[in-house]
Amino acid sequence: MGQNKEQLNKLLDFIAELAKDKDNAWFVKELGNRYSNGVLPQISRIEKYLALDYVLDSSDSTIDYTFINDGSIRNQLVSDNREMMRFRYGVRGHKIDFDEFCRFAHLQAEMLVNYYYKTTYLDFQSAKQIISQYNRNIRISDDYPEIESIAYGYKLKAIISELYPPAPNSSSWFSIEGQGFYSSLNNIKDVRNSQSHRGQIIDFEAFVSKYECDAKDAGLPWEETKKDINWPSLRRSPELTAVYESRFKDNHDKYKFYRWYILKPFDEIVATIKSLSIRIRNSIVYKIQQL
Repeated sequence: MGQNKEQLNKLLDFIAELAKDKDNAWFVKELGNRYSNGVLPQISRIEKYLALDYVLDSSDSTIDYTFINDGSIRNQLVSDNREMMRFRYGVRGHKIDFDEFCRFAHLQAEMLVNYYYKTTYLDFQSAKQIISQYNRNIRISDDYPEIESIAYGYKLKAIISELYPPAPNSSSWFSIEGQGFYSSLNNIKDVRNSQSHRGQIIDFEAFVSKYECDAKDAGLPWEETKKDINWPSLRRSPELTAVYESRFKDNHDKYKFYRWYILKPFDEIVATIKSLSIRIRNSIVYKIQQL
């Protein structure tokens, strides 16, 4: 008679715990020897996951957070970084999860931004003035009691504008490098926010394909390598600009986000968080040296 499935799952969990101890390696090997017809590959897979989880638990963060003086913040950043990488490699739940990966990337980015403003400026009022200076489109309410009260999106635009300033006489908010970092961090934020709307089923690939086909059919100049509109060419044509404004502008940001999401750029996200950390570290060091 078959055993209760829940009990068998508990047995598997118990075996997995036993396998974590190197002294029990003989036991894992013996399981493989006795039940090699179909079970051995499963044992090998369990060993792989356990080994990877052990490496993530025992290794340093993939991002250097040693410059963070506040121990509790530093430890939380390291913990979130490890959790992010668990979802990157499928250690959590035995599957790679891009949404959860982005959630923990976002937690690191938001904590870094808050740490920067709380560490770099003498008081909350000074930090608010700097945020308003670099993000001119906002007015921060006097009712906000602390830096965490200010919307992350406001602070994100401000800090990227400060750390990645545009070239002189440029109308852009950021440098070319900063535009890429802002786009990536903003996309991470949007994945995090979209998790609260998981009941909505959207076919990202169908949306992207339709947008591209419709844009080309409408005669908009299209750059196939960038998978986007050729903006200089578009601006030279008032007629096509009008078509874009009336039919495509409202969904363009959504198209870019969905296309980015389909690619699931894990490495790009890790590099972005790492670069943000380095910029923040260097800026803090520089400002301390100027005191």
